[in-house]
Amino acid sequence: MKTLLIAVTLTLSTSAFADKCVVSLIDSRGVVTDLFYTFQDNQCMNAVRNCRNHIVYQSMNGATCVVTSRQQDGYSPNPYPYPYPETDYRPRPQPRPTPTPTPEPQRPPTRPTEPTYPTPRPTPTTGTPPQSGTNGQTIPAPRENRPPRSTLIATMTREEESSIKRAVEVGETVIVDNKYYVVSDDTDNTYEIKSVKDRKVVTDVLRGRLAVTRGCAYEICATDSVYDIANSQFVAIAAVHFDGLFVTKSIDGRNTLRSNVSNATLAVTKGCVQSSYGDSICVGATMQARDNSYYKVVAVQKDGKVVVESADSNRSVVANVDPATFVVVR
Repeated sequence: MKTLLIAVTLTLSTSAFADKCVVSLIDSRGVVTDLFYTFQDNQCMNAVRNCRNHIVYQSMNGATCVVTSRQQDGYSPNPYPYPYPETDYRPRPQPRPTPTPTPEPQRPPTRPTEPTYPTPRPTPTTGTPPQSGTNGQTIPAPRENRPPRSTLIATMTREEESSIKRAVEVGETVIVDNKYYVVSDDTDNTYEIKSVKDRKVVTDVLRGRLAVTRGCAYEICATDSVYDIANSQFVAIAAVHFDGLFVTKSIDGRNTLRSNVSNATLAVTKGCVQSSYGDSICVGATMQARDNSYYKVVAVQKDGKVVVESADSNRSVVANVDPATFVVVR
């Protein structure tokens, strides 16, 4: 009987205090990632089993379970509540990162290729009011944006350059500063010239100052008749400068000289141009405008346009006319 009382006393003493076992979960880097607690588990078997099950469930390769504390406490429950009941082991799921889909590169939208069709050649029409010209006369508007093309050359030939840069002979007439002179002597690449008007002599004149009255440049020669677009009048070529510019002379009886005139501002009274339709339009051609008025081509310009003269009693002259605005009738 005495032995039985001692055994009961030991059992009650043991149950009054709970054994706490702490097992640490250490990952492959040696870092404690979790703790497992059990009570009344003297050998810590339940805590170790729970720790190992957690490793298997979470696929933690290289992790291990280590018993870090085994002691007797005089209290219960555990101040750190055991996260998973021993009777119902459910490991805490670890959130897995949601993979971010890689966006596919966006191609810029492509516009569908529009079919191209040949542009039909427009039919000349009549009755359209013409536009204003350079001197008040009216001309039709062009039918196409493609510029006309001139048959005049854009550069001087060797023969032309030689004709205006040659040595000037004694007795030859030249023009200097819009005055006529006669060469009276040449010495050491300089010239002595005598005025035709007052017989005044000028010495040591360089060759570059002399405009010769016999020579050509850009298919325009001295004595040719041209139309001065800048001054809206017909003039004659009096001489050609050393650099290819021209000296013009008015034909109104005053014989006014004008030096350093570019060929770009002169329309020649011979030759042809091609319109934007490929038609050749030459000096002397008669053309009909959209308002049924008639014009005659009197000169062609370097840029492919023409100078026309009205066929009415006014006989007004208009420059910078696109030949595509007319229909050639004869």
